[in-house]
Amino acid sequence: MPSALGLVCGAVYMTCIIVTQLVAVKDRLDALAAYNAALLSICFMVLLGFADDVLDLPWRYKLLLPTIASLPLLCTYTGATTVLLPRPLRGLLWSGTAASGGFTALGDLVNTWLAEVDPMSAGALVNLGAGTEAGWVGGWVCAC
Repeated sequence: MPSALGLVCGAVYMTCIIVTQLVAVKDRLDALAAYNAALLSICFMVLLGFADDVLDLPWRYKLLLPTIASLPLLCTYTGATTVLLPRPLRGLLWSGTAASGGFTALGDLVNTWLAEVDPMSAGALVNLGAGTEAGWVGGWVCAC
């Protein structure tokens, strides 16, 4: 069985997601933007998998392309960007956190961190699916 046959599985999965989108979130515009961003990211990753199977991409591209694929999700993220600092660190890092109960707004630093973590998690999932490196699997399980 050729390794590029994963494109068929990806196409079937994306077709199912699009049909679900037509039924579930067709009237909610806020959910539709996030849904389309997730669909676009999945499409990019399916394309990366196909290109890797056919073209045998070097690792430098395998690290760059998941970062590009995560950009639609990062652009549509509207969740919380605040963290709760431990009490010993509240006075050391920022002076205004004590008044806000220890919560610190990180803002765009969260998106930067997510963009940096994404290539590592995508590489770990590729190796987890292939079952080639047990070290990545252990690291991925520990990270979750």
